Amino acid sequence: MQEIPSALRRLAAIAIDAAILGVIGFSLGHLFEAQLVRMGPETRLIGFVIAGIYFILFEALAGSASPGKRLMEMKVVTTDGRAPGLGRIAGRFAFLYVPFYLNGLRFPEWLPSAVQFPLSILVFAIIVIGCLQAMWFVLFDKQSRRGVHERWTDTRVVFDYQRVPEPGSVAPRWLVPGFVAVTAVILSGYAFLFRGIGETKVLGNVQRWAAPIAAQYPDQYAGMSVFTLRPVGSPEKTRLVVSFRYTERLDETVLSETSREVASLLHPFGPEVPAEVVLVGVYSYDIGIWSFKEQKTANIKLVWK
Repeated sequence: MQEIPSALRRLAAIAIDAAILGVIGFSLGHLFEAQLVRMGPETRLIGFVIAGIYFILFEALAGSASPGKRLMEMKVVTTDGRAPGLGRIAGRFAFLYVPFYLNGLRFPEWLPSAVQFPLSILVFAIIVIGCLQAMWFVLFDKQSRRGVHERWTDTRVVFDYQRVPEPGSVAPRWLVPGFVAVTAVILSGYAFLFRGIGETKVLGNVQRWAAPIAAQYPDQYAGMSVFTLRPVGSPEKTRLVVSFRYTERLDETVLSETSREVASLLHPFGPEVPAEVVLVGVYSYDIGIWSFKEQKTANIKLVWK
């Protein structure tokens, strides 16, 4: 049987490509930090486009191998040994990297909390399935090392000196059921640990509490969330998190003054607001291939007489 590149070799190729993209991202961040910070979450699209051009250019148009694969003496081919072409490489990239770039997706503030929770589970499921499938099948299917993204696009990774790859043996029968079982356990654990987010009754009031803060700070206010945690063996805790996004480096004095103002804006709502409030100030950008984040918090204790 023809030798198949090991999971470790493929991981090394991924690390090399990630390092190259990281250098590109770091350079962009260094040159355009202020602009990227002002752009907000949309900057992830920049990294997605750069990564897409990177992989499609090298793997579809320049010898079927990214720099990482080339250094590891590997290439991408179809199952019958041909060059994969633009469509197949674009499909591989989308299947593998769209879940990664969904990480950190923010839902609109106007979206009801009862909708946000199931949507967050759906997005998390896409991320888990997309990222786990490659690791699972490449690691455990020792006969072909083909992830779902490769089976879907009818491609495979071989050594660059190989021509037409020989057909591999049938994958172990437990491979797919095992993947489904592990995915189900991860998603069930996520839903169990954070189920309080969707069950908290006060979530319906978030928009009302946020209105005066958003009016007072239209440029800095970034969102508000209520978290109800029910850790095993511990009492229930409800916390209101108010997020502010700054376009200049964080200053402790400014954050302290903002926290006092936020407390005064929440105080008229009385005990319906969780007594424990956390103000989170963030100065950051994230372009997917590189990110920078400076974060400071201020704890607010609301007291009613």
